[in-house]
Amino acid sequence: MYFLLSWLVYGILLMDFYEMNSSQYEGLMKEMPDMLLMALGGVVWAFFIVYVFQIIGNIRTAGKALLQGLY
Repeated sequence: MYFLLSWLVYGILLMDFYEMNSSQYEGLMKEMPDMLLMALGGVVWAFFIVYVFQIIGNIRTAGKALLQGLY
């Protein structure tokens, strides 16, 4: 879910803003992003969130996690 929301916000909604406000020079942008590294980053981020919710926050159910995430 995090991966899809990031794509929606940064890849679709803010794409024009980033294009207007970034410097352009040779070699800055790749033609195709490295999807393996992006997916791996999403998995690492998901494990971090699960760790914080389960271990530190003592949240064990999806309902409690949803409520805590909204705060």
